[in-house]
Amino acid sequence: MRAWVGAAIVLLVIGTVVPVFTSGTVAMRVGSAVIAVALLLSAGAWLLQAAKKPKSYRHARRWIALSLITAAISTTIDRVGIQPVPQISPGMTAGGLLLVATVALNVVGLLSYPSKGRDEGRPLRVLMDGLLAAVGVAVVVAALFASRDTRPAASIAIALMSAPMAAVMNLTTASSALPGVPKGARREVGGLAIGTFIVGVYAISQALWTPISGQVHPRPLLTGLGVLGSLIVGWAVIPDLRREQPLSKSTFQTLSRVLPAMPFIPVAVSILSIMYVALGPVEINSTVTVLAALLIACLLLRHAVNSWARIRLNNRLRDREKLFRSLVFGSSDLISLHDATGAIRYGSPSLARATGVAEPKLLGADFASMFHIADRPQLYQAFAELRNGRDAVELTMRLEDGTGQWRWVQSLFKNQLDDPSVQGIICNTRDIHEQHELSAKLAYDVTHDRLTDLGNLDAVRTLLNQQCYSPNGNPVTLVLADLDRFSAINDAFGHEFGDEVLIAASRRLLSCVDDVDSLARLGADEFVAVVKDTDDALAVGERILDALNRPVLVNGELFTVQASVGVARSVDAQNADELLRNGDLAMFAAKSNGRSQMVSYDVSMHETSARSMQINEGIHRALREGAFRLYFQPIVAIPTATMVSAEVLLRWHDEQLGDVYPDEFIPIAESSGLMREIDNWVLNAACEQIVAWRSEGLNPPPLSVNISRQHFDADLPGMVLTALGRHGLTSDSLVIEVTESAVAPDPAAIHRVLDSLHAAGLSVSLDDFGTGQSSLSQLAQLPLDKVKIDRSFVMSSSHDDDALALLRSIVGICKTLSLPVIAEGVEDEIAVGHLATLECEYGQGYHFARPMPASDFGSRLNQAVPSPRVADLDDRRQRQTRLRDATGL
Repeated sequence: MRAWVGAAIVLLVIGTVVPVFTSGTVAMRVGSAVIAVALLLSAGAWLLQAAKKPKSYRHARRWIALSLITAAISTTIDRVGIQPVPQISPGMTAGGLLLVATVALNVVGLLSYPSKGRDEGRPLRVLMDGLLAAVGVAVVVAALFASRDTRPAASIAIALMSAPMAAVMNLTTASSALPGVPKGARREVGGLAIGTFIVGVYAISQALWTPISGQVHPRPLLTGLGVLGSLIVGWAVIPDLRREQPLSKSTFQTLSRVLPAMPFIPVAVSILSIMYVALGPVEINSTVTVLAALLIACLLLRHAVNSWARIRLNNRLRDREKLFRSLVFGSSDLISLHDATGAIRYGSPSLARATGVAEPKLLGADFASMFHIADRPQLYQAFAELRNGRDAVELTMRLEDGTGQWRWVQSLFKNQLDDPSVQGIICNTRDIHEQHELSAKLAYDVTHDRLTDLGNLDAVRTLLNQQCYSPNGNPVTLVLADLDRFSAINDAFGHEFGDEVLIAASRRLLSCVDDVDSLARLGADEFVAVVKDTDDALAVGERILDALNRPVLVNGELFTVQASVGVARSVDAQNADELLRNGDLAMFAAKSNGRSQMVSYDVSMHETSARSMQINEGIHRALREGAFRLYFQPIVAIPTATMVSAEVLLRWHDEQLGDVYPDEFIPIAESSGLMREIDNWVLNAACEQIVAWRSEGLNPPPLSVNISRQHFDADLPGMVLTALGRHGLTSDSLVIEVTESAVAPDPAAIHRVLDSLHAAGLSVSLDDFGTGQSSLSQLAQLPLDKVKIDRSFVMSSSHDDDALALLRSIVGICKTLSLPVIAEGVEDEIAVGHLATLECEYGQGYHFARPMPASDFGSRLNQAVPSPRVADLDDRRQRQTRLRDATGL
């Protein structure tokens, strides 16, 4: 494209400068030659663009390029100096005929552009506009400059084949075609019209120059105009030069109003020319008469074309009106037209049906009065914005239907106030009630818990970010409550019963807060309340503890649900997630401290939480790398001082954490769901050790294995039998121990598991008996083989007579139930003496042996344990006397 620009500049300079240094016919010929080359250069640009997109423009561009080539040839034949000039007949040259061909090709090219819409009679109208303007110019030429030849045909030919006529006709046809071409072609058609206009000015000036001045030599400016106009025609079609900038809307509207008058300018000039000749000394010759008649015929023909097009347009409009009415009458959308204030100027039948207002009463009615009072301000605002120039507004509002119900609708307002055919605001309203209700329900479900209908975690985050962690937020306090042992409720009674418990608990919690929107369920059995004042938060926490301590009615039965409560302040957290985490830490601390209590967050809890996370990760690592170890503590028969069994104890030394004891890592393993895997590992490791001892020729006693309370369920017997079978052991090789805390929540379920264990030939011991979590009736009903008395009773009996009396009562109860007793925590000879006096069968403690690794335990298998020693007989009798006095036995 740079080469094209360079060539155009060179031609423009030559066409302007050369005529300055030449004269007469030479100047005219040089100028015409430069114009011909410029036309060919522009034709090349049109041909080049015809090979590019869009395809719909290709034929039009090719025809126009051919028109330019024909114009260049015509200029060359007539003015550059080809001798002799070919003549068809007197006054008719080949160049003149090519000018006619140029016009015809240009018209074909313009009509080859795709129309931007249906335009009745467009091709005929474009053609008639060009012909009308050409004849008008021909009248002017004939009236003012044509010879008084008695042969009118020759004069008419000269007039119709003149360069001014061709330029004006090309200009008029391009101007007439411009409003109908697509937006993308307006620039090139407009450039064609501008270039043709400049060429026309040059041609008319050239035609006037010689008769007026009597000189053949034209001014350089005139030649430059011819070159410039010819180059603008090519420039208009090159996208790299014009940058594809479409005509602005205002410019195009102005042109659309002005261009239709273009053909009548030559007509007006021709009429003035005829009047000048008629009133002047020159007689009107036959040429002028014939051309004037032809002009009148063209005017009549154009009027006929317009009339025909108008009839076709009216017919099409009537068809469209019928289609529009059928669409409007049958449409479910509500269509209305409003003035600038919002008053209804037209309402479709569907609007009358939807609102229950008769169509005549709709006219002039206030549109806002049909909508909910809460939605009217935004409607008034919308009309104000449309009056101020906004193109469109879309609103979602509630419309009152004919039954008095409010239905959600969506209204789209389009500003057509500046459109002369509308001069109003068009509104299209459609019913979206069902979609809106569904969307609202989905939005509600996103922020609410389906079971309890309380807010959920997302709602709490949003509330905290709005009230607390926004620029104008205020401090709040979080009260987080977690139901105690809720998983055991689900395991014992099923999830459906658990859901009912959660619903009942949520109702109790609602009575503890002032704002129901501040209460939410975070998930599972965890609830949270957002309270503005810390003192109020503590009061809310106390109310929650008190409310859940009172029995709730679930499925017709009274059920007690307790909770652990954590309190955290927003000033101790940077964001909502950190505040929720602090509340969790405080709640977990409440559970660790014994449950059913309230604990406020403290910074030190982060250290405890970090330690728990490290231990949790360490448990995974120990299971993966086999870092757990088994220790064994003998259980002896007190009367004979011989080992009868041993308890399996779990020990763990971690390279990063050091020694971690069971009372620290077992609760963490239970909360993280790792206890089943640990229990399974312990069972298999104990069986493997029994096999190893037997391979050494030793005869190990039955080993007692503690099973987590979380996994004392229907799967336990199968897990134990699988471990025994894997190592080829019988069921008498192991004794299963269950803690009293596992029995207390659901004795019936534990009873079923114990029956299954007994059916498999396994013995069961009740561990930690006496802590007060099980009743005497439960103990009597459960199928147990032994009872282990908690170490706290045995250890304190050595120096506390009351404790000794309690120990005697517990042993007596077990004997009444015919249950053998194992006393844990035997630390000294005094405790052994008391147990022997109480006829307790078995003992376990440091006095007999500390827990030891497998190698040490193997060396002590079948060894006797020293019998209890007493200081002297009197001292023993004194102790027995004190025991009888304390117990009353």
